[in-house]
Amino acid sequence: MVHQLGQVVPWKEVENEAIAGKINGILCSSNDYVNDDLLKRLPNLKVVSNYSVGCDNVDPKAIANRSIQLGYTPASNADAVADFTFTLLLSSARLLIPGAKFWRSKETLGEDWLRLSGDVYRKTLGIIGMGAIGCKVAQRSLGFEMKVLYHSRRRKDSHTESRLNATYCNLEDLLQQSDFVIVAVALTPDTVGIISRKELQLMKKNAILINISRGKTVDHDALVEALENKSIQGAALDVTEPEPLPLDHKLLTFDNVIITPHMAWSTFDALEHQFKMAIDNLKCGLNDQKVPYPLELD
Repeated sequence: MVHQLGQVVPWKEVENEAIAGKINGILCSSNDYVNDDLLKRLPNLKVVSNYSVGCDNVDPKAIANRSIQLGYTPASNADAVADFTFTLLLSSARLLIPGAKFWRSKETLGEDWLRLSGDVYRKTLGIIGMGAIGCKVAQRSLGFEMKVLYHSRRRKDSHTESRLNATYCNLEDLLQQSDFVIVAVALTPDTVGIISRKELQLMKKNAILINISRGKTVDHDALVEALENKSIQGAALDVTEPEPLPLDHKLLTFDNVIITPHMAWSTFDALEHQFKMAIDNLKCGLNDQKVPYPLELD
């Protein structure tokens, strides 16, 4: 599909001056960094199509200053990530991982399971970041009759709040009242460390923290401290900083912590939808048309 748009060269060729001058479009992922230094080598660039729901790997202002279009794939994997968020929530609450290991161990083979787990039904769900993913998570919570609190940069309209049975509140109230706290914000300078020592101390002792955002939004040292002090019940992280964590990292030693390899987005349907959006952005930009999924600067 990409080859139908013109000659395709691998990412490393941007270092080749002879080829860089001919590049009109970039198709990049979250692991490819597009900054001012790169853009200087691409004088004929028309469009950057970022194959990602986030844009923390690109410099939007540097791109805009050169009148280059920037497209991305917002909400392309929102359903997949929301499904996985509830997978983490249920697995953490019901001790799925320890339970799955219980009869695989020689020490506990055949013994009775004596640990009690937490409930999900009619509990309070706190969502930090009520974007596309946050709304999808809230939608899924309706089947569990959960009370939903949310904190976001922008408050939703009354119709959306009513449809999702969601109540807007400040971050402090959300942390103090929620049984499950979901971090679903975009990574920006304002959201780095949005969950740190102060925030963890506000949470209930039986609360579970779930991060499906970016690793940098949660202070890992503060989380380790909270887990050691039993300030919270547990955590489930699909994202860490760095990725992967070193094998000797303290977070990997807790049996009440689930860590998955940034896999919430990775389903067949989500990948196909995301790729189509990225190609549509690239195609329109190369043809001097407005990209259908632009990143708008605030």
